[in-house]
Amino acid sequence: MKKVLLFKSGVVLGLAIGIGAAALINKKRKLSSRAVLKKVRRHFELEGEIEACWIEEEVADLLQVDVEIPVFLGGIVRKEEAMIRTYEFTADAKTGTLISVKLTDESEDE
Repeated sequence: MKKVLLFKSGVVLGLAIGIGAAALINKKRKLSSRAVLKKVRRHFELEGEIEACWIEEEVADLLQVDVEIPVFLGGIVRKEEAMIRTYEFTADAKTGTLISVKLTDESEDE
């Protein structure tokens, strides 16, 4: 009886440690810069043809209300009607979610 109880306790403890470790690993995991760029590109392609895109490979820290958020910085050049527009973006390194988008340049398509 003691062996069965000890075995069950070990199984429960093992599961708890495994679940805790998995949660900790997932919390710290970040997407690759390539995966984030693909996600951002798909978002921009919904509204127009992409001419070029880029992303920095190193993660930067964005300070938001005393919390550092790991982010990737990048850019998209997109054709909109007869204009070529350049956007810079900041995307969350963990989820790929766009945090900010800024129009930096626009010129007429030749």
